[in-house]
Amino acid sequence: MPFNNFPKEFSNRICIILLLFKLIAQHEDTIVGLTRSLIPLYFLPFLNLDSSIKENEQLKLSSLNIFISLANSDKFEVVNFFANEELLSAIIKILEKGSEISIFVANCIIKIVLSKNEILDFICENENLLKKVKFFWNFFNIFKFQI
Repeated sequence: MPFNNFPKEFSNRICIILLLFKLIAQHEDTIVGLTRSLIPLYFLPFLNLDSSIKENEQLKLSSLNIFISLANSDKFEVVNFFANEELLSAIIKILEKGSEISIFVANCIIKIVLSKNEILDFICENENLLKKVKFFWNFFNIFKFQI
């Protein structure tokens, strides 16, 4: 990834912009337009940043907050937005190598997404995603994490 260490002031500015997108994602009148525009997919690189750097972790959490706002919607277009292998894989990857708080937020997103039949159908049709979800589901059940 070409960017993995943002200066603090730059990171803070990006987090403010991500907060504005979170507000857009929470509002019933703008959420469908946001997902139709596919703008949230541009936040995926932030999910892959190294969590050991504080500024990167702030960017990752700000991006995850947008996705959790989207996941809480029951609107058809928004639910279908999560039928995206790249997005689901990035969120599942955080469960493997994120910080404690990133893992917690990613768990919340996965739990919400897996409660929707459309997404379960998509995952079951995609063997690669099904294996990832099954692995992490078993992992969290073995270690008694609440998801």
